[in-house]
Amino acid sequence: MVRTLLRSALREIRQSMGRYLAILAIVGLGVGFFAGLRACQPSMMATGVNYLDKQRLYDFRLLSSLGFTEEDTAAFAALEGVEAARGAVYADFLTDLGEGNEAVVRAHSLTEDMNLPALSAGRMPEEPYECLGDAKYFSEDMLGRTLTVAGDNSEDTRELLRCEGYTIVGLAWSPAYLNFERGTSSVGGGSVAAYVYIPEEGFDFEVYHEIYLTMTDAGEAYSDAYNARRDEMKPAVEDMVDQRAEKRYDDIYAEAMEAITDAQQEITDGWEDYHREKADAENELDDAYRELTDGESDYEQGQRDYEQGRVDYAQGQRDLADGQQKVSDAQQELADAEQEVADGEKELADARQELDDGWAEYNQAKADADRELADARQKLEDGRRELDDAQKELRDAQQKLADAKDQLDRAPDELADARHELDSGWLDYNDGRADAEREFADAERELTDAELEVADAYETLKDLKRATTYALTREENTGYVCFDNDTSIVAAISVVFPVFFFLVAALVCMTTMTRMVDEQRTQIGVLKAMGYANSQIMSKYIFYSGSAALA
Repeated sequence: MVRTLLRSALREIRQSMGRYLAILAIVGLGVGFFAGLRACQPSMMATGVNYLDKQRLYDFRLLSSLGFTEEDTAAFAALEGVEAARGAVYADFLTDLGEGNEAVVRAHSLTEDMNLPALSAGRMPEEPYECLGDAKYFSEDMLGRTLTVAGDNSEDTRELLRCEGYTIVGLAWSPAYLNFERGTSSVGGGSVAAYVYIPEEGFDFEVYHEIYLTMTDAGEAYSDAYNARRDEMKPAVEDMVDQRAEKRYDDIYAEAMEAITDAQQEITDGWEDYHREKADAENELDDAYRELTDGESDYEQGQRDYEQGRVDYAQGQRDLADGQQKVSDAQQELADAEQEVADGEKELADARQELDDGWAEYNQAKADADRELADARQKLEDGRRELDDAQKELRDAQQKLADAKDQLDRAPDELADARHELDSGWLDYNDGRADAEREFADAERELTDAELEVADAYETLKDLKRATTYALTREENTGYVCFDNDTSIVAAISVVFPVFFFLVAALVCMTTMTRMVDEQRTQIGVLKAMGYANSQIMSKYIFYSGSAALA
């Protein structure tokens, strides 16, 4: 009887193959969805874990409001359980995309062997002015385009970014950005549109903004072993961050106090130099003033001497005329003396002629003539000496007069030169005094400003707050957490979603089997009349539907 029912069931399958295949298809579809979704989550997780391991995503991201030094990086690298430590910098800046559109871009420094970007197009940056672009935001046709640092950026941002623009030479995916979120920013509209990676040489910085750490024996990402290792390391990392932040605060405070002390000493020395140089300058200016006033006195004396020289020259001309008159008079007297000598000699000759008249008279006449001749000759000699003296005085007077005339001729030019020198001297003096007063005023203002700056620096130093630190893990990375949530959602869907297909399959199967039973009521009645039990008849239909479901 069982074989008969089995043959009947097989015959029923052949006769209603479409209905049988429909049940088979709907059940197979539900099973396929269930199997596929159940396998999707482990595959996604394995792919993500391999990707993060290959790109060496950080395990800890350390932040401090006072920054980190190379010494801090070395200290974290030496911490037990830390595999590697890398310092990094970043900056959000506005860039002009053309047509008046601006976007906020976050620039990260490339770190060695950590947070490695996965290159999708182009090449890695080789120069400070080159960068890797966000493969999600930038397209390949933008390779070679320069992202300029817009002028709207703050001065601090422009100083931090060494170049005025960065050329996109490659596109890459970053393990730090596993989803579409790029973070928020205090620049522009408040949200980051894309990221870029720049060589460390493309930044101009003194301290690192953050430090990335990787752990030894970390295990696979998202695993319980990884989470346990992270939780084990976190207290030590947080303690180290606090210690380094405290040291950083102490170093900054000590350096600032030393700078303030040095600046105060420089200001004190500056005031001393100021007063000393000001006194020296005042002395030099006073000396110059005295020299100029002495020069003015000499100039006035020179003018008086010039006028007196003109008077003396006129007197010399008059004296020369008098000398010439004296020479003429002497010459006349000399001529008169010569005439007297000639007359005496003539009288002597006459006396000789009259010798015959008597020796007595002759001797008397001769004596008188000799005496008169001697007087005439003496007078002649005196006249000649007086003439020589007068001529010599006349020549001296002419020479002095010529010298005086020469001096008088030169005097106007010399006085003009002296006046020019004095005017230039007064101009230089006035300019020098004005320059000195201006320079000393500037120096005084600079010293006063420096004192104010030192006072402000001291007040700022008093307001210096201790560092705010953060020891972030992957759990604070939006992309990392979202990926874990996405895989969990897929796992939940793999449990819930196939149930609907199974329910639909069961509903289709029930509907099909109910219709089949209704259509075969006559056949069922015949089977019961032939002595088949209800369970035997039911097994036929269970075999029909069950074979379709289990196939």
